[in-house]
Amino acid sequence: MAGWQKALTEMNVQLTTVLSDLSGLTGMKIIRAIVGGERDGAKLAEFRDPNVKASKGTIAKSLEGTSLPEQLVIVERQLADWDHVQKQMAACDKDLAALLKELPAAEVKPAAPAAPAAGKTGNRQRKKASKNQPGFDIAGELKRVAGVDLTRIDGIKAMTVQTLIARPDWT
Repeated sequence: MAGWQKALTEMNVQLTTVLSDLSGLTGMKIIRAIVGGERDGAKLAEFRDPNVKASKGTIAKSLEGTSLPEQLVIVERQLADWDHVQKQMAACDKDLAALLKELPAAEVKPAAPAAPAAGKTGNRQRKKASKNQPGFDIAGELKRVAGVDLTRIDGIKAMTVQTLIARPDWT
């Protein structure tokens, strides 16, 4: 990712000052459009996702710059590398999902409902999934294997549970 950020900066395109994550929806649409030949900042700003804090005008201003062919080639190659890595990660997710399916389901005995812990409201909000989260319902698979949803423990995320289940020699 650093390669295209450097090329964009050399083109005086200051997209990183208005978008916190170039690999997000808005950033990727804009970068793909630039690689596709679009140079009009106002048109590029139309790709702004409603969740982006910066206005279309601010985004359009950040896109004013020069586009030297050698810098555009770097951005294009970096985008191709990014797409390749995303495909490789999707393939790993597919392999991981298949391996988890091979694990036996835990035997679950019906239990009496637990009383809520003192001081807990029960309205715990789940955070948005990380970009590194696998592209399938890993939490559901881990719950099937463990017999309980271990992510309900404060501070425990699905990837932590996966690590514990994948390393039975740690017990």
